[in-house]
Order: sequence, then C-alpha cells, then structure tokens
Amino acid sequence: MKNQSLIENRRELFRVKYSSVVFNSYLNLFLVIVVLSVSLATSLVNANWDFNSLFLIPICFIYAEAIMYATHRWQQHRKIRFSYRLFEMHSLWHHGMFSNTKMHVESMNDMNMVILPFFIHGFIISGLYLPIALLLEKYFYSDFGWILMFSVTLQLIWYEVVHTASHLKSPPSIFSKLAIHHQTHHNAELMKSRNFGIGTTFFDRLFKTYYHHQKR
Repeated sequence: MKNQSLIENRRELFRVKYSSVVFNSYLNLFLVIVVLSVSLATSLVNANWDFNSLFLIPICFIYAEAIMYATHRWQQHRKIRFSYRLFEMHSLWHHGMFSNTKMHVESMNDMNMVILPFFIHGFIISGLYLPIALLLEKYFYSDFGWILMFSVTLQLIWYEVVHTASHLKSPPSIFSKLAIHHQTHHNAELMKSRNFGIGTTFFDRLFKTYYHHQKR
C-alpha cells in the first residue's frame, strides 16, 4: 500500500511538470494532428508521383526510423547540453511516470506524457525537412525532398500510433509485440541500453540492443 501511494504521488508530480510544458493534452493532440496533416497534404500535392517515387517511400521511411532510434538512444537517454530539456522530459519525466510494471495512461491528461509536443513535430517538419524540399525543388528541379518529407511524416504518425498503443492498458493485438518491446525498455535496469525502437525492432536487432521479453 505504501509503495502504491508513492507511485501515485510521483505520477501526480510528473503530471504537473508535463502540464507546465505542454499545457492542455486535448489541444496538444489537436495541434499535432494539424501539423502532421498539413505536412502530409503539402508534400503529397507538391511531389510528382510515379513508380520511382513510390519506390523511394519505404527507403525514406526506414531512414526516418533510423533517425528516431538514434535520437532516442543517444539524445533522450544521455545528458547533452544543447538538448538537456529533451533528456529531462523523456528520461526523468516520461520514464518516471511510466515503469514496466505500470505502463498505461490513466486519463487523457496523461497523454501529455506519451504524445510528443506539437512544437517538436513542427520543428522536425518545418525546420528540417521543408527547407530541404524547397531547396531541392528550386535549385535541382527535384521532388525528392517532398517525397522525403511525406515519408518522414508517415513515420511520425506511425511512431505516435505505436507509442500510444504501447501505453494503453490493453493494446490492440496488432501492436502487442511492439508494446511488449517498449514495455521492456521501461524497465529501469534496461532503459539506457535496450529496446530503443518504437515503430520497429529492426534497428535494435541490427545494433544488438534488442532484449526479448515474453509477455506484457
């Protein structure tokens, strides 16, 4: 009973901390949907779609997964001066709120600690990939940048869907294996060294950070 009380008190503390950064969870979810939808629509309209461009989508998607794996492993779990806030929000707050023995959200307010803040999505899309798309289109007459932006946006949507499913009390069966994979990552003894992939286990297997756990 005492341990349960400590867990609840700690959860309430992290709820307050996250709310001060991300504000209302409903508004954040709405703005995330807006940012990703606008990104998808913009890249979809500007790219010239043919067989070659369709062939590029899975390659760019895997590239985006690799970036997410690297960011999770080496930025969100390491104290780096220029990105300490991301480390704090992820390693201290997110992992402080959700352990491998208590993974699920208890209310919509807890989604602030699962879904990335909308301004991070906005920075990834408009700060990193939109300029690439515009420059390639203007100076090289290439729509590769738009295809890349489209694929990255798809990966971000996939990331949010899988991560959210992993923090539900009963994840849909289609996500069960990835949910177990992520739950194992939330073990305090493993979180700095194992299971950094969210949308796939491929890079964990490739870089030998994969840890198998049999059930949720």
